[in-house]
Amino acid sequence: MPRKYNRSDLTREAAQVKRHVINEFRRGRKTKLVKNEVFELVASKLGLKSNRMLWQGEAFDYLNDWFSKLENSISELNQVPHVDSDVDENTSTDEMKNIKNLLKSKNILIQEYQNALREVRRENEDLRKKLIEKYGNVDY
Repeated sequence: MPRKYNRSDLTREAAQVKRHVINEFRRGRKTKLVKNEVFELVASKLGLKSNRMLWQGEAFDYLNDWFSKLENSISELNQVPHVDSDVDENTSTDEMKNIKNLLKSKNILIQEYQNALREVRRENEDLRKKLIEKYGNVDY
């Protein structure tokens, strides 16, 4: 039986997804907005197994309007140049491009390190489980 949700649940989870998507665009992790992916995020937040329930009825009408507002927010975000306060106004455009490229490469590197850390943590947990299965709990 599918999970029940009401309008307030939908608006709350949609707001969380909107913040998440906008932050992903600001950080440069996302460059393209896909309706299906966003609906999938909302469905997972609502605890639905599939986003198909969101493609019909009142939920679809609400999410359609919500998605168009999200697209407008993202386009405004892309149009407004983001300048840090500590960057000198006399910095040339070439230097700014260089700084942006460096920042983007560092963000990518940080993301790779975070992914590697998650993998090591998962591996560590698996090894701990195997150790406990083999020897039982160890009290210190």
